[in-house]
Amino acid sequence: MPIGQRVVTTFGQSGFFGYGFCSSGADDAVMWWSTQPSHGVDAATFRAMSQDQLRQHLREFHAGWHDPIVRIIDAAENIVVTDTLDVATLPTWSRKRRF
Repeated sequence: MPIGQRVVTTFGQSGFFGYGFCSSGADDAVMWWSTQPSHGVDAATFRAMSQDQLRQHLREFHAGWHDPIVRIIDAAENIVVTDTLDVATLPTWSRKRRF
């Protein structure tokens, strides 16, 4: 599949996981991201973890999610933690389609 032609996003009850191809070799060229509630743990705490600790945390968080999520996490060579912004809860995202 050509670069950028497909991004897969899976929404769970408390976070989501997404991935897409970022070069022509699908076997070694996947970018991915995982979001989840912080439960009071800041990004600096996650950044202080070893790669193995981060990988284990992500495996546990995404346990039971569909393939290839855990395989992607297991194959990751460098897991980078970034800060994210909280989005305020909205009572309704939309009311009706307006096209």
